[in-house]
Amino acid sequence: MSACSLLTSVDGLSGGDGSPADDASSSSDGGVEGSSASDATKAADSVTATDAADPRFEAYGKAVLADTPLAYWRFEETSPPTARDERGLHDAVYTLAPSLGEPGIAGGRAVRLPAGQHAHVTQASAAFNFPGKAPYAFEMWVKLSKLVNYQWLGGTEAMTDPRSGWSVWTDATGGAGYEVWGAALTDGGSTQRRGVVAPPSLMVTGQFQHVVTSYNGASMQVWIDGVKRVAANDTSDAPDTGPLMLGCRRAALPYQCIDDGLIDEVAIYDHALLDTRIVAHYTLGKP
Repeated sequence: MSACSLLTSVDGLSGGDGSPADDASSSSDGGVEGSSASDATKAADSVTATDAADPRFEAYGKAVLADTPLAYWRFEETSPPTARDERGLHDAVYTLAPSLGEPGIAGGRAVRLPAGQHAHVTQASAAFNFPGKAPYAFEMWVKLSKLVNYQWLGGTEAMTDPRSGWSVWTDATGGAGYEVWGAALTDGGSTQRRGVVAPPSLMVTGQFQHVVTSYNGASMQVWIDGVKRVAANDTSDAPDTGPLMLGCRRAALPYQCIDDGLIDEVAIYDHALLDTRIVAHYTLGKP
């Protein structure tokens, strides 16, 4: 399958289609300042082919790239150490021997993070720090083997005080949390968490699920499997200084990493995603 075939059209999946969001919390236009059509074309050309030759793999990659992610890792590699960014800007590193070449979504490959091993994917660039009220979104497909407290899906949060950065995690109830540390308190304190937690029982085991967290400068949202599960207004400022980790938390204990599970198709955006685009990605990737 040639990479240039990605330029064929997919009905309803062109980025920046101007579809109205269903509420004020989805006001982003899905674009990146300074991006051009030629940039999107070059990015689309970089999508990795897969041995499975499933047409959904190509369509899913095109849909994500149409929304101009800051970075997009498909985990198609079969040997370490590099996890290639489809935008060609932010290659990441496979750390502590995750298992590559596992079955992923849409006929592609995924990476397994074995139990008790701290295996994860890391990227040290400050590009994934979003301080103040900067908008951004995090997207991942994840297949958990168990539900425990806490399994970090991704983020830049540090464990040591003063804590700062954003993170996304799941817990033993099947809930999913999105939190930011370092938000200023009205009494002058600085190491305070802000965040939202999706209701229990939404995360399950044994199947891939689509998790998106999005912040547009005014609202924090958690989406699971194409549905907005929780949202809350938030306009507080917060610092963010840590490196990105996928599947674990910086300096984390074993129970704070994914404890035997698969991750796939991770994208991070420096803008919030439109509701319609989140649903489109889920629809293309769902089993």
